[in-house]
Amino acid sequence: MELEKVRQPFNLDSLSLAAAKTLLSCTDRRDATVAAVVAERARLEQAMATIPGVGWLPSCTNFLLFHVDRWADDAGPVWEGLKRRGVLVRRYASDPVLKGRLRVTVGAPHENNAFITALREFCEEGR
Repeated sequence: MELEKVRQPFNLDSLSLAAAKTLLSCTDRRDATVAAVVAERARLEQAMATIPGVGWLPSCTNFLLFHVDRWADDAGPVWEGLKRRGVLVRRYASDPVLKGRLRVTVGAPHENNAFITALREFCEEGR
């Protein structure tokens, strides 16, 4: 469709904006969601701390920027290894500063478990 060619990335229509405004006004639900993300992020950090050679930057967001020491110059092998295990993370291959880093989004507990399992398997195999 021709309109898709000129649409801004991540743009929202008025219905989506109205829905977001309504949801954000539900403070109990919003606060519970934020608390769940914070708890899951802490759980991810604790689990990552048990995997030798894995480090990350402190975060106040719903994602963690991490690296594996062995591939600190180029995270491509880690990205591929996680992908083969069914886990997708964000890679910054074209950014010289972030080339050795990957970003994992804090998800639902089962998604985070899958990430930790895949990362642990990859690091234990050393490839």
